[in-house]
Amino acid sequence: MNKLDEFSQLTLDLYRSVSCVKPDGFRGWAFDRLQQFIEFDSAIWIQATLVEDIPVTQNVYLHNQPDV
Repeated sequence: MNKLDEFSQLTLDLYRSVSCVKPDGFRGWAFDRLQQFIEFDSAIWIQATLVEDIPVTQNVYLHNQPDV
């Protein structure tokens, strides 16, 4: 399988996961799945909204980050 096929499968898996992965576990599942395509040790998922053109953080998810 070439990289384009792998990326297409990753995209399809992310799309299909909506019906089988619980919402509270999606980010962890998505990072675990992404690690099969791209090597990384840890990651961060930040959700924000723009308020008067300034990003305001709403939620932060740390994936395999050390405890502080």
